[in-house]
Amino acid sequence: MSDPEIQPVEIGEESSQNFPPKPEFSEQAPNIQGSIISLVIFIGIFLLLGMELRMVFIILLVLLFHELGHFVAMKQFGYKNVNMFFVPLFGAFVSGEKEEASEKQSVVTILAGPVPGIILGLILLYLEFSLGFNQLDRLPEVFLSLNILNLLPLLPLDGGRLIETLFTKGKVVLENFFLILSALLVIGLSWMLNSIPALVIAAFILLQLRKNFKNQKMRRWFSEERLSLQVSYARLTDSDFWRMDALLRNRVPELAMAPASITAMMIRNLLMPQPAQKLNWPSRLGIVVFWLLCLLIPVWIYMQIHWAEFSQFGGSAEISA
Repeated sequence: MSDPEIQPVEIGEESSQNFPPKPEFSEQAPNIQGSIISLVIFIGIFLLLGMELRMVFIILLVLLFHELGHFVAMKQFGYKNVNMFFVPLFGAFVSGEKEEASEKQSVVTILAGPVPGIILGLILLYLEFSLGFNQLDRLPEVFLSLNILNLLPLLPLDGGRLIETLFTKGKVVLENFFLILSALLVIGLSWMLNSIPALVIAAFILLQLRKNFKNQKMRRWFSEERLSLQVSYARLTDSDFWRMDALLRNRVPELAMAPASITAMMIRNLLMPQPAQKLNWPSRLGIVVFWLLCLLIPVWIYMQIHWAEFSQFGGSAEISA
């Protein structure tokens, strides 16, 4: 991406022909090298912590299947710069960009990770307990536990992202409340499980909350100048871009001499484009019911299986006595 020559720009109602084209974001090649390096580090750290090699590969298989669901959905819906990375002790994530994704596309992309993993986990559980496939070891349990955990309504988990997409996105007060609630619940989980990684996740959530407050302040600057934020970067006019650029440089001293690519990234992140197509309320409620079923049914099935095992064990022990 090349930076256009920056000219002093006054904030006003000048005709768009007085403004140069805004910087454009080019599509980047997949970062395969970064994905491989993160994968090697992911495996290495677990081995250094003493985890069995078999268990490491079971977790890796589950994460790969989960993230490939997100990856395929993003590719299908035309997301750009789609990459997969592994984060030691935390899991993995797929990143991608699409400025005007519909709410339906966002929901499908979010659920494409955990739902197939839960379905496969239930199939493997059936093979293990009904057909006697004992070679599966802990694979069904890991498939179910990691994907069910990911559906919990906490950011940055998929369940939290689903709730954000359906109910809080673009609503500043609700977004911040949801972040605070997520941070408090993750801190509680960290204390209950004595988990340092969970505490780190809570710290990242609080940093996101701090970033939200800073972004909200900058959005107010734009609103005071009657600059609309309800557009995607692609639809942002050159005149509005350079007026936003000038405003940021005037209000934030650190940006005074920054290249236009830096302010362009900031402006793109500050924009709040409306989804290409919004879901109606019956659809939202239907998705919530489906999400709850995906959470509760596998837990109920798993408990039924293990309760039967426990009852059988207790009965045989009583007979022996």
